[in-house]
Amino acid sequence: MHGGVVCSLKNITPLGGTDFLVTAQALGYTIILNKNTEGIDSPGIFFDSELQLSEEFATTHDLVRRKNPDGSRAGGFFEENRRVRAIRLKGSKSEGFWMPLSCLEYAGNVSSLKSGDVIAVFNGHPICDKYVTPETRRAARRAKKLAKFKCPGFPEHVYTEQLKRSLDCIRPGDLITLTEKIHGTSHRVTLTRPLLPRKKGGFFTELWAKITKKPDVTIGDWTIVNGTRRVVLNPELVDKDNPGYRLIHTIGKNFHRNEVVFGEIVGWDGDRPIQPSVKVVDDKQLKKVYGDTITYSYGIPKGESKFVVYRIIQVNPDKEGHYVELSYKAMCLRAEELGYSTVPFIEQFIYDGDQDYLVERVMKHVEDGSGFPIPSLLCPAHIREGVVVRVDGERTKYFKAKSTVFLIMEGHQKDMPEFVDPEEVQSV
Repeated sequence: MHGGVVCSLKNITPLGGTDFLVTAQALGYTIILNKNTEGIDSPGIFFDSELQLSEEFATTHDLVRRKNPDGSRAGGFFEENRRVRAIRLKGSKSEGFWMPLSCLEYAGNVSSLKSGDVIAVFNGHPICDKYVTPETRRAARRAKKLAKFKCPGFPEHVYTEQLKRSLDCIRPGDLITLTEKIHGTSHRVTLTRPLLPRKKGGFFTELWAKITKKPDVTIGDWTIVNGTRRVVLNPELVDKDNPGYRLIHTIGKNFHRNEVVFGEIVGWDGDRPIQPSVKVVDDKQLKKVYGDTITYSYGIPKGESKFVVYRIIQVNPDKEGHYVELSYKAMCLRAEELGYSTVPFIEQFIYDGDQDYLVERVMKHVEDGSGFPIPSLLCPAHIREGVVVRVDGERTKYFKAKSTVFLIMEGHQKDMPEFVDPEEVQSV
């Protein structure tokens, strides 16, 4: 669920070079705020950099920038799109936005709220939601119009919640596997018997079908079916002579029946990178190492792409929602049998229950002590987006931890009017 999280601030420290700013930790994220912020020593609500404040919430608290007739600043500090940003200020990072719980009192009594509560809507009042660019939303609407094909037993990609927001979901004794987070586009594939639209007949045939209540769909033959994060691609519409980068990696594979393989496609769609190139933030050291522009090619030659696997499950077709998840090792072996690479392995360990140490251990694989991003294991020519934390306990869960620099650059990218996120198109 996308929303602000109720939490208290920790480690409030003066920010060097200023008289009125401090840094603090909110759910393990570093934020910068005014030292005189109301309720700074009490519980509040933290908004991470993937969120957008609602118009009502922002207007109520005068958060959007306003100017006087003479052009001088009148109030607010958010852009008109009300997007929460990751920024750098005075050499320190700020990964979100925090306000005291009193900010919700206009919508109702806050006395029942407790630490860890996730709030997107409060007493019917919208507070925040995930930020998606306008062009991405338009592209998603176009995609949904084409997404009329249904396929039971083909679960969507799980949403990967942020690690720092989810520490209470991890139990001592759980097996932790860290892998590199790949910046591509989600893909999934299965061998199943899809539901196909019944072929329509003439007037009397259709009349008889209506009288006998004949189903509008029929069960097809065993077929390889592909999908994006949410959309199922109709196998009857696949151009076998020109399947495109999404399908070329799954043709002719020997999948098990009702096996679902999840992964990321990275590389190129013709001459264009699957994920748009991004300008490097105004940081001399970063530009010295990575240049002015980063293209997430993962070392794949232009014109080619690659399906990199991170999860495989075996679905029980007789019980909706039931499946067996392959262990990390079994997943790697099965991917190798299918001829696929897997996401780069970092390390594996048993969780001891120390949340602070877990975050510290994960983040050292994302950025160094100064916040400088670590290069990708697949291609040192670009930064590592982050780390995926696989947790094997009572059930398998996945969490993510992203580089602050990646988030900052992604934020600048989302300011471009024409920007469309190919990953979010299938998630909206």
